[in-house]
Amino acid sequence: MNGNQNIKGKPNENYAREMMELFTLGADRGAYTETDVREQARALTGWKGTVVNRQSTGFSYDPSRHDAGSKTIFGQTGAFAWQDSCQLCLANPAHPSYFVQKLWSYFVPTPPDAATSQALQERYAGRMVRPVLEGILLHPDFYEGPRMAKPPVVFNAGLLRMHNRYIDTSTWWTLGQQAGQQLFYPPDVGGWDDTRWLDTSTFRARWFIAAVAQADAQTPLDSPSDPAKLVDRALAFWATPTITPTTQSLLQSFARAQLKRNINPGDVETALRRLVASAPDLQTA
Repeated sequence: MNGNQNIKGKPNENYAREMMELFTLGADRGAYTETDVREQARALTGWKGTVVNRQSTGFSYDPSRHDAGSKTIFGQTGAFAWQDSCQLCLANPAHPSYFVQKLWSYFVPTPPDAATSQALQERYAGRMVRPVLEGILLHPDFYEGPRMAKPPVVFNAGLLRMHNRYIDTSTWWTLGQQAGQQLFYPPDVGGWDDTRWLDTSTFRARWFIAAVAQADAQTPLDSPSDPAKLVDRALAFWATPTITPTTQSLLQSFARAQLKRNINPGDVETALRRLVASAPDLQTA
C-alpha cells in the first residue's frame, strides 16, 4: 500500500488511511480526522522495498527515510514512529468496538447486541485476541443464529476432508479462483467480500469442485434400487453430513424419478453424491 513510497518530506497517506479505515478503527465512525491520516503517514515513513529484475525481494526500514519530527495523532503529540502509530490505533477508544464487530462478523452473520458487544470488548481489554474468540465461539448466537455461506476454500477443504483426500492437483486453486477466492490473491487490501460468496457467476465453480472432489471414486456396481438407501449411501460417501428433512426428501424424489426412467442405480448414486455436495446444507454452516 505504497509504504515504500512514504518517505520524509513526501509522505504517502495510503497505508496510514487503510490501517485506520480497514483494520483498526473503521470509516465514518468519528475515530480519526484527515489530520490524523497525514500525521500517521509521517509516523509511518522510513520503509523501503528492494526490487531485483522487477521482482520485489524484501521490505526493510531505513532510518534516513523516516520523518523524526513531532506529530500530533488523536490529540497526542510526540516524535512518533511506526511502532507508536500501531499502538496509538490500538489505544484509540473506537478500536475495541470495531475489532469485536469485525471478528464477530466472520462467525455470525447478524451483529451482536449491545450487551454482547460490551462483554466482548471487556474481554479485549488486554488486546489479546484469544479471549474474544473464545467468547464468540461460546456464544449462543454462534450455534443458534442464521447460517453463513462458506467461503469457497472452506467448502473445498471440507469436501476433501470428508472424502479423506488432499491437495493433489492445481485444479483446486483454479476452481477456487472461479468460485471467487484464490488464496493469497484477494481483490483488494480489504480482502474478499464475504457477502457475495454465492451468486450466479461463482456457483458454477462450486458445482465443479463437488465433481472433482468425487472424481477419483468409481461408479458403484452394487447400488440398491431403493431411493432412501441410495440417498443414505450418497451421504455416507461424504462422511454422513447433517442435512435437513427437506433436502433429504428432495434427494429421494430425484432418485425415485431417475429409477423410474430406468437409469442405472449406480449412475443415480453417483449423481446423488454431487447433489449432496452441492446442496445448501453443505454450502452453509
